[in-house]
Amino acid sequence: MIAQGISVIVPTKGRTEYVKETLLSLAAAREHCSKSAQIIVVDDSSENEARQIKAICETSGAEYFYYRRGISHKRNFGISQARFPVVLFIDSDCKVDTDIFSEHLKYYSDDNIGGCLGLTEFTGKKTMVSEAVTEKIPIMPPHQFAKHVEYAPWGPCTNISFRRDVLEQVQGFASFLPPKEGSEDVDIGYRVRQLGCKIKCNPNAVVSHPREALGGWNSLIERAFRWGRAETYLLARYSKSSYLDAPKSAIVFGILLVTGACVGVLGQTFSLALLSLLWYVTAIVFQCFVAFHSELRRTSWQEAICSSLSVIVDSVFEIGTIAECFYRRRLRLLPFKFIYEEGQLSSRWHRGMIRIWSFVIAFVIIFVVYIILL
Repeated sequence: MIAQGISVIVPTKGRTEYVKETLLSLAAAREHCSKSAQIIVVDDSSENEARQIKAICETSGAEYFYYRRGISHKRNFGISQARFPVVLFIDSDCKVDTDIFSEHLKYYSDDNIGGCLGLTEFTGKKTMVSEAVTEKIPIMPPHQFAKHVEYAPWGPCTNISFRRDVLEQVQGFASFLPPKEGSEDVDIGYRVRQLGCKIKCNPNAVVSHPREALGGWNSLIERAFRWGRAETYLLARYSKSSYLDAPKSAIVFGILLVTGACVGVLGQTFSLALLSLLWYVTAIVFQCFVAFHSELRRTSWQEAICSSLSVIVDSVFEIGTIAECFYRRRLRLLPFKFIYEEGQLSSRWHRGMIRIWSFVIAFVIIFVVYIILL
């Protein structure tokens, strides 16, 4: 396939200043590219913000559409408006390099290439939240896939393109958790690969993402919980990528809590139920300590703290998965973890062993405390 142009889809809601920076960078990239480029903004902001974004589109040469649906539906609507054979997805808080279009288009002469994943660089002042999100949480490295692998299993929609005919064959993005969604980018990457297409990585196709746009602690916890919920759908859809995992801390805590409560009803003492909570806190604290100590040997204490905080975020992710499994009545998925590429297994094994040892040590501590109290 010889691509004669590229259509860019930018879904957004509010955040006018970020949208302005995104569209100005896209306009500059279009001027720099020898091929044609169509920029599509799909928005469902409030009336005042929508008016401002529409005005920015008019001055930057972007096509504006108001479409009041979740982000997956926005992207699918954008695909339906695309005029060119390659469709690039950019988040509305990202700035693109001037060579972004030519770098994405350069690989599509090979018909085996169904998509191209660029590099997302995080910029701006580091905070504990931003560092925990961009560097320490295991679910964020896909933003850096382009630096490390030739072909990606999937890629985040901050900077990824696909052939439009491939997107039509897989029927676009699935909607798991509207309106904000979660793991829809993982899902479409897997469906593209199931067609026999490859997702080529290109570290020279670069966008920058401001760290401050990631939000604070509330945003981080909400995002981790939502991603955890979304993993339930991936586990259900892709059983070949689902592996038996070390027991989730929250699952063990739940079993201990229910057991302690039952024993408490029979024996008219609820000390075991209280001790189960103490066990859970002890296990999480131990995991945080190991993460902190391991990181401190390599980096600064600030980064070590971020690494320990990532354990808490990972626990929130697991709670999200557990909650969705119970809500959807898919309890058979609880023992499993979705693994999107083989390299993740090594990291997961290491974390799993730390978790199991934290269980053992927490049990020993609680047993000693229980004996002392008796």
